[in-house]
Amino acid sequence: MENTYTFGESFEYFRSQSNLSPSSLDTYGYAVQHFFEFLATSRNAEPLSISGLHAAEKPLNLLGSETQDVNLLVWFVNYIGKEARPEKNRSSEKITQKRVLEASTVRLYGQAIITWFSFLADGLLLPSTFSSKAAIARAQRSLRTYVPYSEARDSAPEPPEGIEKLIHAFDSPSNVPSLPLKEQQRLMLVTLRNKALVYALADSGARI
Repeated sequence: MENTYTFGESFEYFRSQSNLSPSSLDTYGYAVQHFFEFLATSRNAEPLSISGLHAAEKPLNLLGSETQDVNLLVWFVNYIGKEARPEKNRSSEKITQKRVLEASTVRLYGQAIITWFSFLADGLLLPSTFSSKAAIARAQRSLRTYVPYSEARDSAPEPPEGIEKLIHAFDSPSNVPSLPLKEQQRLMLVTLRNKALVYALADSGARI
């Protein structure tokens, strides 16, 4: 029998078949709201076959009709990590521009959508044209490596003032003529070793 579920209907079916607590189901409901909002508002969702308004009314069988559909879940995880905003802050545009979902909420909502799609895949409710296994694996990998936007660094920190002098401190090794030749050679080797180490540290950002 051909599957005629819409996305909204498939989620209601998932809710009816789950043994989750009412509070957990509420959390899943919030996650799905963000999922449909992602499809309706995010530019990153535009290549997807189910993007746009009223995604809840679109049939599951649309999945897989666009090659980028395999990225549906991982793009959603990226969306809730960077673009989605807490509901209570949406009334204030100034706050909305700065506040994003808490890291724990991102992981919770992301896993909720993954669980929903895993349920649909296990029940053979997703079309064969949709690579559900790959889509779920990509989203799970993204959640495992998720770093909150507030903790991410776009670039290395600015080096401290005067670091250039330290880096070049060993460029011109001092010579002590009064020392025996063998000792002078030993000091030269030590200086060259220190110079190489300092340059290596500088080139690697001190990650050795």
